[in-house]
Amino acid sequence: MKKILPLLIVGILVLSVNGTGFTVGENTKREIINGDFEIGTKYNYIRSYNKGGGIFILNMTSKTDFSGFVFLCLKSNPNLNAKLDRKILNKESSVAEITIFPNELIEIKTYQIILYAIHFKMPIITKIVHFLGNILSKQLYFSSSHLCNHLNTSFLRNHLFGIKKLIFYVEMFNWSSDSLPNALGKKDELIKWLESEHPEFGTFLDKKWSVYVTYPGILVVEHWTFLYEKWEMRICFHVMIPPYNWSKIFLRKRGEVHPIFAAMRESDGTTYEIPLSEYPTHYGY
Repeated sequence: MKKILPLLIVGILVLSVNGTGFTVGENTKREIINGDFEIGTKYNYIRSYNKGGGIFILNMTSKTDFSGFVFLCLKSNPNLNAKLDRKILNKESSVAEITIFPNELIEIKTYQIILYAIHFKMPIITKIVHFLGNILSKQLYFSSSHLCNHLNTSFLRNHLFGIKKLIFYVEMFNWSSDSLPNALGKKDELIKWLESEHPEFGTFLDKKWSVYVTYPGILVVEHWTFLYEKWEMRICFHVMIPPYNWSKIFLRKRGEVHPIFAAMRESDGTTYEIPLSEYPTHYGY
């Protein structure tokens, strides 16, 4: 059923357009068609490594009269294991994330991830897709990659969709770290304070996290990312001995663009909130 429905959608789209009397003109020859929306990203470059990870955050903005859905699909090297957390955006849900978890077969070089954002411009098609989207629980079972596979069909590309294209870059490093136990200890110290002083954020110690080095190649101050379904948590810490072994944390809710909280733990255990701007980042992320 999951495989049949995307084909059904494409078939309905072609039949719908065949009945509208569209003609091919000069303005249909553009490879990328501008729709009534924009897709932006906080950054388009990250570093990663064999069995590491990474995350990109993208946000859709639209005009006041925008309606319907924007479908997302990716093209990337399979060894990156790049995945979207959602495949459909609209005014109410406008943020998506791309996560990568490169496997052991990945080569050391820079890779591209190409994202297509596809907007159904015709009202009848928007209604059809809205109806089918509800049947498919909005996005959980809809394979928008089927649409990506048909983007080279000029009839579909030129008449059905407003399309945006973003390119992301992943630079792979030959890197490994033996300091995960130290990073986990720093994380636990910080979130014990966080749970005590800021219970509004919920609990963190009992969660199962995906963990990776945020910036492979960076020494002295180590940076780690911890992901689970509701939060992105960043931890950084100075690897020197007291009194220079401070640590810092920031939190971002998954599904939101910007972090919402940061804190610092001094060498003596004193911990306090800090401005987000005081959490150190590199390479634009």
